[in-house]
Amino acid sequence: MGATRATRATRSKIRAEHIDLKPLPRDEARRVMSQISGVHRACWPDKDMERVYAERIECPSVDNQLWLMRSATGEIVGFMHGVSEDLELDGTPVRLMRAVAAAYPEWRISLRGFERFAAATFIKVALRGRLDGRLPLLFPYFATPTTYRTFLRVMPRMVPVPGVEPDPKLLRLRDAAIAHYGLERVPGRAHACRGPRSPMPPEARAHWQNHRAPEVRFFVEECPNFGEGEYLAGLVPMDWRDLALGPVHLSLGVAREWLRRRRRDAARR
Repeated sequence: MGATRATRATRSKIRAEHIDLKPLPRDEARRVMSQISGVHRACWPDKDMERVYAERIECPSVDNQLWLMRSATGEIVGFMHGVSEDLELDGTPVRLMRAVAAAYPEWRISLRGFERFAAATFIKVALRGRLDGRLPLLFPYFATPTTYRTFLRVMPRMVPVPGVEPDPKLLRLRDAAIAHYGLERVPGRAHACRGPRSPMPPEARAHWQNHRAPEVRFFVEECPNFGEGEYLAGLVPMDWRDLALGPVHLSLGVAREWLRRRRRDAARR
């Protein structure tokens, strides 16, 4: 990556720069988005920025938000992007929200704080969608077990969930979203799709492959080639009940993660 080296001290000094891409002219939005090219190339080396512009800027969005994660020296070390579209899926008017977050490897722990920014934005977009008579849905495309576990903690009604029979309507909507974006299904697996390669260190792959948590085992069995172009496609409903409980689940998830880190740090002393 660039000149800035991540340490616990420098990670604590990151700042978020928020940019609303929706009102920007197309060329200006592309220029702003081009700032993430270094991080994007490090995380998805096979996916060029022209494809990113087509998927993230030139789609008919109703909301389009970018957060740049800057180090203490101002270097962009990560980003989060969210885009929302009004569609009709399986005969249902929906507001479909998509998000992607990425950072240079040694800065990825700092992305956890960005979850709150995205959650607050998606809740606002979902509320507006509900008031417009649309069903708000979040369409996550999980590259690693880490993000899948995080979503399960804060959005328990998500599909798929290990050991839980998926809601047939949500599954149909998820499959319709997969078809809408032209994602390639992995034959013989109900929830896996193909996507750009996202390389992972061998020790990280081994960690997840040997993990015993049920949700991790589910992810690895569904996407054994995760990091090499296999993703788990999910769907998160954001109806009134979910919008009311989502912030509660998010706060509890953040608190649990904080306690887990405190216990881990105490054990190392």
